[in-house]
Amino acid sequence: MKLKHLFLAFFALLLITLVALPYVRSAEKFELNDETRKSIKGSFVRLPSGVTHYELAGPEGAPVVVLVHGFSVPAYIWDSNFNELAKAGFRVLRYDQFGRGFSDRPAVDYNAAFYHNQLNELLAALKVEEPVNLVGVSMGGAIVAGYTAAFPDRVNKVALLAPYNQATDISILKTPYVGDYLNQVYLVPTLLEGQASDFFNASVLPANYKSNFAAQMEYKGFDKAILSTLRNFISKDPQPYFKGLAETQKPILLIWGKNDPTVPYNKELTQMLNPKLILLDSCGHIPQIEYPEEVNRELVSFLGSR
Repeated sequence: MKLKHLFLAFFALLLITLVALPYVRSAEKFELNDETRKSIKGSFVRLPSGVTHYELAGPEGAPVVVLVHGFSVPAYIWDSNFNELAKAGFRVLRYDQFGRGFSDRPAVDYNAAFYHNQLNELLAALKVEEPVNLVGVSMGGAIVAGYTAAFPDRVNKVALLAPYNQATDISILKTPYVGDYLNQVYLVPTLLEGQASDFFNASVLPANYKSNFAAQMEYKGFDKAILSTLRNFISKDPQPYFKGLAETQKPILLIWGKNDPTVPYNKELTQMLNPKLILLDSCGHIPQIEYPEEVNRELVSFLGSR
């Protein structure tokens, strides 16, 4: 009888632990709303699909450059490039994609069409009517490629930095409930400490890089947005986006670290796109942070040429 009671007590404790883990592991504490946004640097615009956090700098009337971030790190991933491009004479726009940074986290499928629509809505709200230059890193590269293929008349030139280009097997994360649980108790909590793994030389990691990442995790909806992106974008084949981009015959700059551990250099993709190619030695997945001067120089030269 005592053994039975002991077993029941153990089972009850295990059940309580499993139920409590998502709440214990999640960093989400606050609602992201007008009140909480008052202390946040940058600008906000209410689009049909939700509020978007953005920054715009550089001379009015200058060629527009849009910086598109990747899977989990929002617009601050461009801190080494945003002001430098503006100083070079470009009108530079960077923004947090939905589910990241301080933009809304709507409960929808985070797929390519959703991200493309956000960019279209943002450009319309800011009254940007001329073709823009798009710069995308990692998953942002696939978004930029797909956007250009879908809306070629809206794009002038394209720069891709270590672009995500192969579908990722997310296995059990696809499974309803089980995947949701594992995402919340295991995957998302590891994202913060995992940031350093993107770099060949982790010592170049900016001092505020992790704290900025942690800040976005505190707002409700981040966990679900990450999972939805995995299910509806990362697990899908992005090759059609790049094939479509190649067919537009837009000028393309491709920058890649030779030591990228996250998205290794893809020679076949390079052959498909026929870009101006820059391969950086001793460089990981975020070339604009590991080699900001070189990347800025290449971007200014490429985007400023006729």
